[in-house]
Amino acid sequence: MKIKIGNGFFGMMAALAATTVLNTASAQRPEKRVSFHDNKVSVVLQDGWVKSERKGDQLIAGFVSSDERSSVFFTLAAAGNRAEMKDIMDGAVKNFENAFDVKKVSKYATGQIQGPNKKWPAIYATMELEMKTNRDPIPFRFYVIVFETKSQIYMIQGSTMSPIREVREKEIIKMMKSVIAQP
Repeated sequence: MKIKIGNGFFGMMAALAATTVLNTASAQRPEKRVSFHDNKVSVVLQDGWVKSERKGDQLIAGFVSSDERSSVFFTLAAAGNRAEMKDIMDGAVKNFENAFDVKKVSKYATGQIQGPNKKWPAIYATMELEMKTNRDPIPFRFYVIVFETKSQIYMIQGSTMSPIREVREKEIIKMMKSVIAQP
C-alpha cells in the first residue's frame, strides 16, 4: 500500500535548521489559540512561536520558534482505502527514512486528540534522526502524531534540533496536547 503524506513537505522540513517570555503568578498571559483548515483544527501557540511562511502540498499550518530551531507542522495525510493509523505512521517513518538518516524510532503509543464532543483516536511516535548535509549531519528529534476525525486524517510533526533544549521540547508537547479538532 502506498501512502502519500505530501510531496514537498519532507524537503521543506529538511530546510529548517526563543525567546520565551516568562509568565509570573501575578500576570498570566492569555493563551493564544489559533485556528486553521477552515476552523477545523486549533492549537495554543507558546510564547515566541509564530506562523511559518513555508508552503507544501499537504501542509495546512506550520509554526516555528523564534530561534527557528524548533517547529510544529500540520499536514493532511492521504491514505488509500482508509488505511489504519499504524499503516499511515509506518508510511511516514519510511518517508523520514528517505529524507533523513533515522537513528531511532520509538515504539508507537496510542492516545487521543480532543474534539468538541468526543476525543479522536491518535497514534504517536518520536524519532531521533540526522539531516544529511554536505558537511556535518544535523541531529533532530521529531514528535509525530497521526489522528483521524470523522472527515479527515491529520499528521502533526514537531521537531527540534539537537542538542535538545528542555524548554523547546516542553513547548512542542504543550502545543500538541492543546490541539482541538472538529469532525
